[in-house]
Amino acid sequence: MYTEKEAISRVNSQLEWEVDRLFYDKEEFKIRSNGSKKLHKIYIPTNNTIPFYYLDLLHEYIHALHYEALHPSLLDNGYQGILPTGANTEIKEYFNAAMDWFATGQLTKLCNQKTLQQMEFDYRNIGKVFCPAKTVREHLIVGLVSAQSVRWLKQGPLPGEKIEQVVDAFHRVNPENPTMEKLYLLVSVLFNVFKDYKLKLVKNNGQNSWKIEKNNIPIAHYSQFHETEEK
Repeated sequence: MYTEKEAISRVNSQLEWEVDRLFYDKEEFKIRSNGSKKLHKIYIPTNNTIPFYYLDLLHEYIHALHYEALHPSLLDNGYQGILPTGANTEIKEYFNAAMDWFATGQLTKLCNQKTLQQMEFDYRNIGKVFCPAKTVREHLIVGLVSAQSVRWLKQGPLPGEKIEQVVDAFHRVNPENPTMEKLYLLVSVLFNVFKDYKLKLVKNNGQNSWKIEKNNIPIAHYSQFHETEEK
């Protein structure tokens, strides 16, 4: 096991793309990866007193590593993150939740004790914010925290029928060593929980392509990505 800073250095040494660290005044970490430019932009809060500050920074470096591992099959929409052309931001929540599940699997390998402490902190506090969960985003956040706590802390899931279904969906996919097949399966089963979207694997010019449908109407295609500059 490593300290958070040691783990960040270790993951950073495995990255092949350039990393641009940008400090800003917000309280959340985020990453924007650009496959065509082979560049990761990691946005880092200037306030380093945030709980689990360096673990959250490590989380973003792990996302960078996973993006590179899945690239070019998993392309990005410029600096807007992983989002198919034509898809809405709600769909992005599903993909973010799936990638966070995979990031957690890596975190437990690198900084197990600290990661378990963060899981316990989140488990104790998430219900104060999002219970009962109302939106898809809230269900995915609470479900992810519950799934992590059930798997690694042996805690029971937070209450809610949909929450339990989300937990079951996460547990269908091993979070270690993410692949496109695992990502496809996880997003598919998460879609099935809410019945709003369907994910299909189709052939496009001889290549596997993902098609997202809502009410049987195609709304986005993973072969239709384009690059845009950050706004």
